[in-house]
Amino acid sequence: MNSHETQSLAPLVSVIIPAYHAAAFLEDTVGSVLAQTFRDFELLIVDDGSTDQTVAIAERFAAAEPGRVRLLRHPGGINRGVSATRNLGIRESRGTWVAFLDADDLWHPEKLARQVSFMQTQPDCALSYTSAVILREGKGERFLPGVEELGTVLPPEPRVVLFHIILVMVNYIFSTVMVKREALLEIGGFVENLPFQSEDRIMVAMVASRHRIARCPEVLCCYRAHGGSYTAQVVARRLPPAIFYDMQVYIMRWLLRENLHYDWARQIAYNILPVSAVRAASCSLNLHVLAIVAKDFAQSVVCFPMIPFNMSIMLVKFFFKPGAWRRLGDLLSRTALFRALGVGRRVGQPTAGTSNAGKDAA
Repeated sequence: MNSHETQSLAPLVSVIIPAYHAAAFLEDTVGSVLAQTFRDFELLIVDDGSTDQTVAIAERFAAAEPGRVRLLRHPGGINRGVSATRNLGIRESRGTWVAFLDADDLWHPEKLARQVSFMQTQPDCALSYTSAVILREGKGERFLPGVEELGTVLPPEPRVVLFHIILVMVNYIFSTVMVKREALLEIGGFVENLPFQSEDRIMVAMVASRHRIARCPEVLCCYRAHGGSYTAQVVARRLPPAIFYDMQVYIMRWLLRENLHYDWARQIAYNILPVSAVRAASCSLNLHVLAIVAKDFAQSVVCFPMIPFNMSIMLVKFFFKPGAWRRLGDLLSRTALFRALGVGRRVGQPTAGTSNAGKDAA
């Protein structure tokens, strides 16, 4: 078989790198893919309207590896967002599995080899992720303080897996995720036009609602924590509660729309959304963010009208618990209003560095 015939065969893995103004990191990131010991892959670098040297760097790699590396762009070279960018890569991919890598992260040379081997031993697994170490750069030192490795162990029960994903009790770096292409097509890829970048965790939750997912118990990725990342910016703006709430409401509505697991949707509505709504509403004074939270709340009530009543019951129960007023003061001290008034520290002492946000704003 000649080299041209080899290149024409569909690879086992399609690697998708969405890139937007990634010139500072892209060369090292692509280099970590090309250095993989596993060779049955294609690499799709998908530009999202970059105006720096991102395209030039990608073109250089594509020219050097014409049978393996491809540069994709939106028509007219416009910026369409990360969901549409990943979806373009999915449409053009040919692999049985799709592996995602952010343009500023790095893979261990054995990442694909070990994860492919892991998934081949578990044919019922549609998605897996690995652990990752955090490389702190500059302002990234303030992000996820006290955490040096991410890749949470999954609970065994499918319902609990989904709940842990949307509660962000399952943490992972999205650059470690590998998923069956057919499972991605089944759910329609990534949701576009979301108010926040929660598309990756939504995708994982969707797959987990239909298929088994698993954790590959090895550290095979290096996450670059730096001030320019989306997640670092939303953590600095204290937006994770609003992002999580929007994601939870979306998943609840999606389960109903797809006629999947009504009981799961109901439990999300009554056991998760009330507390998440309060946290989301108190996290920011930005009117745009508050409008999104209000819209999400209205949509959840349309699906389950008893949510306000349930919130009232939970509030009453809260005040009958020992230490309720102290806990209330602590909760108030974390709100955007109290921070703006500069009295948060006097009312309570919030614990530093408790955010669970990961690469996927989770």
